Amino acid sequence: MPLTIKLIDAKSALCRSGINKDGWCLNPYGGCFHACRYCYAVFMKRFYNQHLPWGNFIIVKRNLVQILEEEIKKRKPSKVMLSTVTDAWQPIESRMKISRACVERLLASGFHVSILTKSSLIERELDIFNIYRDQVEVGITISTNNTDVSKEMEPHVVIPEKRISTLSKMSDAGIRTYAFVGPALPMNPAALARTLRTATGRVLIDKMNYQNHVLTIYSRKGWLRFLKHEYFDSVVKSFREEFTENAVETCF
Repeated sequence: MPLTIKLIDAKSALCRSGINKDGWCLNPYGGCFHACRYCYAVFMKRFYNQHLPWGNFIIVKRNLVQILEEEIKKRKPSKVMLSTVTDAWQPIESRMKISRACVERLLASGFHVSILTKSSLIERELDIFNIYRDQVEVGITISTNNTDVSKEMEPHVVIPEKRISTLSKMSDAGIRTYAFVGPALPMNPAALARTLRTATGRVLIDKMNYQNHVLTIYSRKGWLRFLKHEYFDSVVKSFREEFTENAVETCF
């Protein structure tokens, strides 16, 4: 099924979120081409009146930069997260450059920016990050070190090795980084922990919170044991054996 792209005019840019309780969030796009099988943001379809499968439509907020410029004049600089219900650096961003423009304006206005992405396109923004290094944090989602699992569960995302490389480049540039191992997919946790230890000094781990999204796939693949609490506990244990205690946080 071809990708459907729709351009809209946003009414606002910054919004509150339960994820970023002390600051703001910014979502330059609606929908997400990554089409991750476990994505919690599927509920956003109803807000965009979309009936297409998740991953088959993208809503582009074409006026977002202009709206943001007006909003930041009225707000005291704080923390802004990109993003909470989309990946702001999914493939369409390579030509739209909305996320890049928003980040540049936020940083120039004294805001702190926290980014979470699965995309290596974020490397493009290193020229901006190097100017505002103290105001930037970049997290890269790496849910598994098994390429086959990643291709099944995150069909349009670059392979884990590429994401780990991106994380290393960010860290080497002096940017504050973390790896988001969430949701923890089937993997070799000890091996992933060893690899990530060379790429970042901080890890955030989450379990599979929306098991109903993946039960069919997990059952077909023989992965049901990876939905048990014991598995998630073992993942956390492996990372805490490799990282310092305070460097590993959990969402559960």
